[in-house]
Amino acid sequence: MANDVEETLCDFLKATQFSLQLDESTLPGNEALLLAYVRFIKAEKLVQEMLIARELEKQIPLTNTVSVATDGAPSMIGSQRCFIALLKQVVPDVVAIHCVIHREHLVAKGLGDRLNSSLQLVITAINKIKTNSLNDGLFRKLCEETDAEYNRLLLHTEVRWLSKGACLTRFYCLFDAVLNFFANHDNTLHEKLKKRDDLNLITPRAVVSAFVKKLALFRRNLARREFHQFPNLCAMKEKAEIQDDEVEAYCQHLDMMHQDFSVRYEDVLGMEVPSWAIDPFADVDDAELRFQEEFMELQANDELKVKFKSGCQAF
Repeated sequence: MANDVEETLCDFLKATQFSLQLDESTLPGNEALLLAYVRFIKAEKLVQEMLIARELEKQIPLTNTVSVATDGAPSMIGSQRCFIALLKQVVPDVVAIHCVIHREHLVAKGLGDRLNSSLQLVITAINKIKTNSLNDGLFRKLCEETDAEYNRLLLHTEVRWLSKGACLTRFYCLFDAVLNFFANHDNTLHEKLKKRDDLNLITPRAVVSAFVKKLALFRRNLARREFHQFPNLCAMKEKAEIQDDEVEAYCQHLDMMHQDFSVRYEDVLGMEVPSWAIDPFADVDDAELRFQEEFMELQANDELKVKFKSGCQAF
């Protein structure tokens, strides 16, 4: 069926005039991709269809091209070996325009620093959720559990010219869900727990314990309006006064996070780690009686001492 549709489109373009819209993009593997759309009149109606680059090889006469819209890339509108220059060698009267949607996109880039900074924070948050399949699935489940109006965010990338307006509108509708997601999935803690080859039961306890203590520290400093640990708030403070009710809301949020982490990791935080588990070469009197003889043999082994110095995992 796809081949029939393709042949029908190509046969029609051979006998009618059409306009082209072109954009060169890049795939994740750094492969160049040319997107081509054609627009033409059919049965007194304006029709738009996607045209793949290889279809241009199917003997569709370029002289049927009356206009072409492109982005502003040098490969498209340069003065010598660009697409427009080469096309005009074949079709001198072709009308070339810079895509109006792309120009609107470029205008949007000219936002003031404050608005643009907020926009970039939103886009970063969205991309952090959408570009990771696990995060996307967890966020969708969270939205369903909280009966949110939508269950997914709209991805925005600069390359695709996707609407910032639609992206921000959806983010606004799901704002509480986004806050909830990041409150329970702190990225810094996640990275510390994930990027460790020597991870064991002792290491997570230290990481989580330190993070919970930091939350309490952040809350105390925030209550004193000391924003050193919050770069974005520092930036906001330089531009506008942060209201007391806003600071109070942030403090309440940190209190909730501290309480949530304390409850969720109660077993890890309450775990008592024997001193010999951290340092098997410590005083054997601190070890349990049934282990003391083994520790004496272990401490007399010079090879094991070298392995222990290189890390617990090797030991």
